[in-house]
Amino acid sequence: MVLQFFIHPAIAIFVVSMTILTFLLKARKKKFFKAHYVSGIITVSLAAVAIIIAFWATRPVGFDYFPDPNPIHLMVAIPAASSLFIQGTMGITMLLYRRSRAKVYMMHRRFARLVEIIVPIQGILGHMVLYYLYVRY
Repeated sequence: MVLQFFIHPAIAIFVVSMTILTFLLKARKKKFFKAHYVSGIITVSLAAVAIIIAFWATRPVGFDYFPDPNPIHLMVAIPAASSLFIQGTMGITMLLYRRSRAKVYMMHRRFARLVEIIVPIQGILGHMVLYYLYVRY
């Protein structure tokens, strides 16, 4: 196996873990505001890096090289990445405007539940792709 196929999963595991951590920092009774913002910025930044590396890793061999779960992983990747970036944008907007926008605050809270469902599903599908790569080759 080529090393570039393992860089994306390593970063993606960290992105899923940081997404869960970011959610838990504000979902509990005691809220950690600064840590929530720092972990959110790290999560969104690493998600962008993981997407760029995914395209870089699949470019030399093509998508036909990958097993059957890969198209499902790619179909879930678009809403997962989009929801993560939208969530990050709403969070930065609230940080800059000091929660002066009540609708953005409520949307950010509700949208966090969607992000917490779809990003781990994306991680599970990614692990399925990695598992089938091991079994196949």
